Amino acid sequence: MVTNIKKLKSFIKNHKEEEAKKEERKNQNSINFYQNKVGKNALFLCPPHENMEGLPFVLRGKHRNCGPEGKTDFMCASCDGKNLKACPQCVEVRELYDTGRERDKKKASKIRRNQRFYWQVIDTSPILEVEKDEKIIIPDCLLDFPAEEDTKKRKERGCKTCSWAESCEGGVRAWSIGKKIQEPILDELDDLLDDEDVTNPKVGRPIFLRRKGEDATTTEYSGIKFMRPISFPKEVVDRIYGQLNDLSQVSIPKEPDKIRDLMTGVQTEDAEGATEGDDIPKCFGKYDEDEDECLKCDFCEPCEVESKGISSSKPKANEEIDDDDNDLAPAHEDPDPETNTDSDLEDDELENQLKNLARKRQAERQAAKNNRTPAPKPDEDDD
Repeated sequence: MVTNIKKLKSFIKNHKEEEAKKEERKNQNSINFYQNKVGKNALFLCPPHENMEGLPFVLRGKHRNCGPEGKTDFMCASCDGKNLKACPQCVEVRELYDTGRERDKKKASKIRRNQRFYWQVIDTSPILEVEKDEKIIIPDCLLDFPAEEDTKKRKERGCKTCSWAESCEGGVRAWSIGKKIQEPILDELDDLLDDEDVTNPKVGRPIFLRRKGEDATTTEYSGIKFMRPISFPKEVVDRIYGQLNDLSQVSIPKEPDKIRDLMTGVQTEDAEGATEGDDIPKCFGKYDEDEDECLKCDFCEPCEVESKGISSSKPKANEEIDDDDNDLAPAHEDPDPETNTDSDLEDDELENQLKNLARKRQAERQAAKNNRTPAPKPDEDDD
């Protein structure tokens, strides 16, 4: 039989398209989130990505403390908060409030929708050290942070001593906030937008806020206001537009059927898709064959596969942490969007496969240990 050239070319084309999609999803996983610092913060609110329909932020809703044990978090099925009937958890919240019982009201308040707003920002904290009458100098190399192995370039630029080093390395980051911060920002914007676009990197305004408290129960924000205009160098402006994230693909909610599963405990997974009590280690995907700890780990094999380029739904170390908007406790949120292609496993299936491999490895090690011939005991009569 001869090779079907047409069929082979079709396969290659489809294969390349699938690989491109996987690479795109892997890049979306690399979105970093800015965490509000205790004390003063100064952030430049970046313009929107071309897929964000002209708004510099996106809206999402989050339900916390859900499920039979009150430990499950997930995104609300309604992104903009308008069609709440589409979300099974919002329907349950409404039903609980309607009973009029105090116990039901308390439960409803814990699992109700919390609105989240996602911006993308650049940390401009160094301008806080500039006196009011001084000119703000922004380095031309901002957002072009040298790779870790390029020590020569870092030394030549003086990156370690530069006040912009942390901002430069962080790059354009996503910023998840609740109403405590969003509402004052919108009030400030309402007074400015008729005259200027504060998100224009050529002549925009950073936002200032002060954070007090280190955990969700004690955190307070104050002093939220726009600062004097700043202007990024042309090279930095180009990098800003080149590093913009498509926030429309951040934290896309699950389908209503999956939300019902989470509510009833059919699947005891959290927002990241991990099963409670069987957590995948944070170092997953960083396999090192020379590390003894890696070789001993139950997730050794799947971790090795992941490190060689096969993507999984395990969140990276750059996930965002909520710390405001009536949140009862900080929680992680996976920036990876849901996908439903035929070639990719669903999140829960992939997680289960990883855990099954880990359990199998653990069982094999235990069996080998049980079958091991014990070493001969030393002769008690010997000196």
